[in-house]
Amino acid sequence: MEEIAKHDSADNGVWIVINDLVYDVTKFLGEHPGGAMILITVAGEDGTSEYDDAAHPASVMDQANGEFLIGKLKKKQEKDK
Repeated sequence: MEEIAKHDSADNGVWIVINDLVYDVTKFLGEHPGGAMILITVAGEDGTSEYDDAAHPASVMDQANGEFLIGKLKKKQEKDK
């Protein structure tokens, strides 16, 4: 999460973690139906609960996985190997 935390603003890039997957949504800020501020609020953090609370349709995650997915968090035990 250390690298992800560096991407916490429009200037540094907006990376968000949802369900252990990392998304770079910087280019989506101007298109997000709820506004850019919602994304910036969880930038550099795990936004899973905020994402779930918004009750997005499944098609949103399909789009995100296709366009914005940049990586997956390593589990602690994977890091220790």
